[in-house]
Amino acid sequence: MSGDINIGNLQAVNVHAGGEKNVIAGESGTFNNYAVPLAVRAELQALLDELLRLIAESTVGPAVRDSAEQARAEADEPEPHTARLRKLMDAVVTGAGKVGVVVQAALNVLSFIDKLPR
Repeated sequence: MSGDINIGNLQAVNVHAGGEKNVIAGESGTFNNYAVPLAVRAELQALLDELLRLIAESTVGPAVRDSAEQARAEADEPEPHTARLRKLMDAVVTGAGKVGVVVQAALNVLSFIDKLPR
């Protein structure tokens, strides 16, 4: 058996190394201990897009839209800050008041944030 390892074309995978961070292997063959997996980030972005759609159809104030837009921008970052996302979603929930569909969409985002690596 030779000492060479031929991996070929790497697929994106999650590997739990020591229980602390996700290790991502991309086609480049590089490893990144901190980036959020693309599929997870895409799902977060979709939830935030739905939230923004519901906000546009509702009577909530501009501060709620602003918080949701900031959260959407944060979700575009390679390493979204979960604490900032939670704070922004809390502001959306508080600001939306009795607009139930907006509150529920924001709560969906909050529950999803726990899936992000820390």
